[in-house]
Amino acid sequence: GERAAAGGDRVAQLEREIKELEAVVAERTTRYRRHAELLAQAGLEPVVDASSFARRREEAIAAYAEAEPRRRDLDHEFATAMTTRAKLNESIGEIDVELTSLSQRPSNLPSTAVALRDRLATDLQVAADELPFAGELIEVAATHGAWRGAAERVQRGLGLSLLVPQRHYAAAARWVNDQHLGAKLVYLRVPERSLRLQPEPAADGRLRLLDTLEVAEGDFASFLTAELNRRADHTCVATVAELQTEHRAVTVEGQIRSGDRHEKDDRSRVDDPRQWILGRSNQRKLEALTSARAELHHELSRVEEDVATITERREAALAVTQSLGRLLDVASWAELDTATPTEQAREAAEERARLLAGSSRLAELDRALDRVETRIAELESRRSSVDEAVGGLTNDLQRCTRSRSTATEQLAATPEDLLELAREQYADIELRLPEPVTDAEA
Repeated sequence: GERAAAGGDRVAQLEREIKELEAVVAERTTRYRRHAELLAQAGLEPVVDASSFARRREEAIAAYAEAEPRRRDLDHEFATAMTTRAKLNESIGEIDVELTSLSQRPSNLPSTAVALRDRLATDLQVAADELPFAGELIEVAATHGAWRGAAERVQRGLGLSLLVPQRHYAAAARWVNDQHLGAKLVYLRVPERSLRLQPEPAADGRLRLLDTLEVAEGDFASFLTAELNRRADHTCVATVAELQTEHRAVTVEGQIRSGDRHEKDDRSRVDDPRQWILGRSNQRKLEALTSARAELHHELSRVEEDVATITERREAALAVTQSLGRLLDVASWAELDTATPTEQAREAAEERARLLAGSSRLAELDRALDRVETRIAELESRRSSVDEAVGGLTNDLQRCTRSRSTATEQLAATPEDLLELAREQYADIELRLPEPVTDAEA
């Protein structure tokens, strides 16, 4: 048009270039600020030009190569600490289960064995004490307490064996066969009658393991005494030299010999009451488990502190590696350089000013264009106000229409005699009202 003929094409082109360059400057300014924040997080100096950018990039590459392995190491430490914490919580939970179970009975049996026996007794509809574990009926004599650990090891298998009287044997065998027990169960069939044989004293007068044990009186005494005569005939020896001369023997430290077979199970200490299963007094086991629980809680507190410390270091290391990684996403200084497009925009603005100053007609047209753009903006603003007003009136009209529709429905549902009475009353009220003011009178 007329503006183009007066040199306006070049001016318009310059104006487009200026807008584009200003957008580039704004984008790069935002990117530069974010880049500066990432440098600070990584502990690196700011960049101001292409050469400093190149140096920081090399430093970032080296720092990333050092930080990433450290982050992986902290991930491993964190996983290890979390696993330790989970195991400690699991161990504490297991002890809590045992303490609860032991507090409800006098025996030393594991809670899992008691629960399994209770299931069987319930389904067979018999009392639990009719199906005792051997360990509930065997006690280490107080005078031979030093041999408690050795006796526990030698007689653990017998102690964890369930005693099933002949009268319950068939039903128990079927139940065990039909159930998935979820655990190991050994049970012994106990005949209705068995001859109780007193153990023969050792020919040489030496102490045997069976001499340290006492069997509870009752229906199972004869059977258990016979079992111990053949299972606990180990000579109690004080030294390994004596162990080597005996056919069946046990040391106070818990090493067992049966012919050529020797065994020592030190997965737990021989004197650890937590592993005991014999007898009907569990006070020492309760005390040992309570002490172990306190130690585990103390260890758990320490591990919780480790987890918190490692978590803090791990998050810091992760922040550094992420910052370095994002720094390396910026490949060249051109992505951050604001000076170049700023200078280009300045030069374009100066050229535009020169063109406008050199042509009075172009300057006049440019001022007219500014006035038109201002007027358009004013009209747009008024249009928005009118649109808002129309919207409000539309809402009022819709609300009145709904009210009228509701009133019409109510009138349609009103009996005719009531409507007639209402018309008479409204007519009387209308006579008392003042005359409405008309437009002409106003």
